[in-house]
Amino acid sequence: MSTPIPIFVATKQTQGQRDNDFCFVPEGEIVTFPVFTCDGEEPDGACGCRRSLCGVRSSTGTTTMKVALLEDGRPALEQAIRFSLRDGGWPQVGIEKTVAKTITAASQFPIGTVVKWRDDTFTARKS
Repeated sequence: MSTPIPIFVATKQTQGQRDNDFCFVPEGEIVTFPVFTCDGEEPDGACGCRRSLCGVRSSTGTTTMKVALLEDGRPALEQAIRFSLRDGGWPQVGIEKTVAKTITAASQFPIGTVVKWRDDTFTARKS
């Protein structure tokens, strides 16, 4: 049996607090760090890659995410990321690092906290 872990899931809660918010990921889908970010992209740049996480199934982005508990634990997150990379045609590299980074970042906040990610820093959003 796996130990539950904190992760990030997409949410539309607090969308619109910033003019450049967006959420194209279905509510509740696991989100993870982008495979790459654009060279020279600013956090408020048109692409959004420096302020959004990506849905593991939809491969779309969101600027708002919520901390949730993944009951099936680390193996389930590893599998979700592995399938996401495979389905997107990306090499199966960096999975362990991404899993560890996700758990470490999500662990900073209570379950249910809505957060934003800008320039590799997570901050709780006000409701």
